[in-house]
Amino acid sequence: MDKFDADLTALARKPKITRAEFDAARSRANAFKREFVAAQATIISVITKWKQGGRWTPELDKMLMDRIRGTAPAEAVQTINAAGGIRNLFNRVAAPAATAEFGKELDAVIRELQPKSALERWFESLSGTPVYAGYFGVYGRAAKVVLKVLTWACDQVC
Repeated sequence: MDKFDADLTALARKPKITRAEFDAARSRANAFKREFVAAQATIISVITKWKQGGRWTPELDKMLMDRIRGTAPAEAVQTINAAGGIRNLFNRVAAPAATAEFGKELDAVIRELQPKSALERWFESLSGTPVYAGYFGVYGRAAKVVLKVLTWACDQVC
């Protein structure tokens, strides 16, 4: 996800992108939507395992935060805190609505990359308004952090 996010940012900064670049970005976004569904199934499985094992408790949040402290980038910690803890973040990504919301976020980004007419490019150059924010939305960021938490911490708790 990080590489795709960086690639989208680089494309958005270009004054003009080719149809091939746009089509490649759209294709990669569609692949990410499918990957999100697969990752979501894994996350649901982990949550179920933790619940069945009696570990889906507030102590799990603390233990996972202790485990990733010093390893997780500040953005990940901010995303976890904004969600109200790791379990809330996992629940957000595991929710059925998350798939549609993540898809909407990616679609909005790709729409902004769509090749523009000369008039649109001229207007944007006058306004100085960047077309692309350069980040995944709420669900994309949440999914990135959840997958990283699984990578950082699950060797001992999964």
